[in-house]
Amino acid sequence: MNRTVALGILALAIFGASADGADYYDAGHNGLVGRYKAENASNDWHEVVISWGVEKEGGPYYWNNKAQRRWLCSAGFISPGGGKERISTLVFPEGAPYAGHVFHIVRDSQGKITHLLEFKPGAKESHQKWLRQ
Repeated sequence: MNRTVALGILALAIFGASADGADYYDAGHNGLVGRYKAENASNDWHEVVISWGVEKEGGPYYWNNKAQRRWLCSAGFISPGGGKERISTLVFPEGAPYAGHVFHIVRDSQGKITHLLEFKPGAKESHQKWLRQ
């Protein structure tokens, strides 16, 4: 199976297979737009603003870093299985600098986003924490 097909299958698993794209936007990601900074920031790529994207461009959000780079990203849900709740995530398309990375969206007890946990492809433990600013 080639990489493009595998990523397509992953996207369907995460975002749903709605033919008209109705499942693409998910109200469960309210509050995602805002500023984030990697806990161990070492350069301008580690300070970002997540902003609303344009549907016709293929995604609901933009990842804008302080280094003046911007690309689309999408929010969705994954299920770890075993009866556990779905995890709200942020993913990047093929060709984006963080393609294959999955960012878990972490909320406090009041439902506000506190940080993102970045997982590199195939990793079982998080690589980096991105704090909400």
